[in-house]
Amino acid sequence: MGGNWHMRLAQVWLRWASVNGLWAHVSVPLAALYAVLARRAHQHQRMARQPLAVPVLVVGNVLVGGTGKTPIVASVVQHLQRAGWQVGIIARGYKAAIQPGPSATRSPTPGPLTTPLLVTVDTPSALCGDEPKLLAQLTGVPVCVHPKRVWAAQHLLAQHPQVNLLVSDDGLQHAALPRDLEIVVFDERGLGNGRLLPAGLLREAWPRHNPDTSAACLVVQNGVKQAHIAPANHDQPVFTSHRSLGDLHPLMAERSGRDALLARTAPQAGDCVQVLAGIAKPHAFAAMLREQGFHVTTVAHVADHDPLMGAWPSAYQLDANTATICTAKDAVKLRERPDAASLNIWVAPLELELPDAFWQALDKHLGACHASTTSPLSLPYG
Repeated sequence: MGGNWHMRLAQVWLRWASVNGLWAHVSVPLAALYAVLARRAHQHQRMARQPLAVPVLVVGNVLVGGTGKTPIVASVVQHLQRAGWQVGIIARGYKAAIQPGPSATRSPTPGPLTTPLLVTVDTPSALCGDEPKLLAQLTGVPVCVHPKRVWAAQHLLAQHPQVNLLVSDDGLQHAALPRDLEIVVFDERGLGNGRLLPAGLLREAWPRHNPDTSAACLVVQNGVKQAHIAPANHDQPVFTSHRSLGDLHPLMAERSGRDALLARTAPQAGDCVQVLAGIAKPHAFAAMLREQGFHVTTVAHVADHDPLMGAWPSAYQLDANTATICTAKDAVKLRERPDAASLNIWVAPLELELPDAFWQALDKHLGACHASTTSPLSLPYG
């Protein structure tokens, strides 16, 4: 895959920015400039904040790269549904395409969304992004995407007036979005080398120098206890989540009655398998499979959010005769392939467990939030 030079360059930078080496020292002036610009942007966005009619919960991270936010968003939304909230999800829609008009007959043109888009389980991932579509499938709640999350929020509330709580997938640094509660997610990298971009991996300093005092903040450490993270508040601990992989199921499980391929037995511990994981840390996913006893022979080199429409299996340097295991996010896009039903691909869903103390803290903070009704919203887009 010769077009992956940008992915390799990003991997090199991630290695350099994770340690206190030469790069971290020579790029200190750039990090100082980033801090000034980020602070100004934050202040400008906060001044332009528009209030929303319902409470907003933001799940995000301060570290570059995936920290496992999306499974936490899904778990939080499912918990809130059980608690009686009418939840909606907003997201940027990373790498989404321009929304086609009613008469559009061609494939969507790559680029930013022009208007907010409501996502359903049938929305092509090229239009909405892979993670929003996965969240729509996992939760069944209204999902809306747009780079300006306030627009997404306003559009969702106008179309689904029963919604009385919004959860934002990412957007922690999107200060234009008002919020009542933040959940900041870390992974095994902790704070990296502790420096701001581009000398390190931090999008903002941690602990925060100027926290958004209008919002409470909970901190989650994803599955690793050795990384030491400072809490956001002195009276609130850092909550550790436990992640595991669920039972494998066929990529096209919903077509099991029509597809003879699905009669194959799922890979078992001790079997040789290969991994296709278009996520930030595919080797972490492969490591979880090895812990379950699988012999992982190949990990395909795929960029995060890759559309996964390349020639199968040559584009991914995989073996057609070996079972492939993918993540639930990859499955969203792989199911859209015209040859999906013929592929020997199995999905390993991620199961997440958070301590009772986390849910108690979440319920306590949201218990103080009271949704209010307002007059019909005027939408700022055409």
